[in-house]
Amino acid sequence: MELGFEAEEWKGAYILLKKPLPKTPPSLNTVLRLIARLGGFLGRKSDGEPGLKTFWTGWALVTSFASGIENAREMGWLESCG
Repeated sequence: MELGFEAEEWKGAYILLKKPLPKTPPSLNTVLRLIARLGGFLGRKSDGEPGLKTFWTGWALVTSFASGIENAREMGWLESCG
C-alpha cells in the first residue's frame, strides 16, 4: 500500500483522467485532488480544497475501476500489464 492507496487506485485516477502515470508515486494531496476531480472538483484558484461529496463521488469511480483492473489481472487478461 502506497500513500494509503493501493497502486491500482492511484494509477486508476490517472488513467481515468487520461494523464500520464508518474515514474514515482505522487503525494497524498495530489491523489486526493485527482480523485476529487473525477467527482466534479474543478480545482480553480478560487475553489479552495475539494469537499467530501466530490471526493466520495470520485472515489466510487476509482474503486470500481481498480476492482476491474484487479479482476482482469486475476483472470489473466492483463498478463503483460505491470
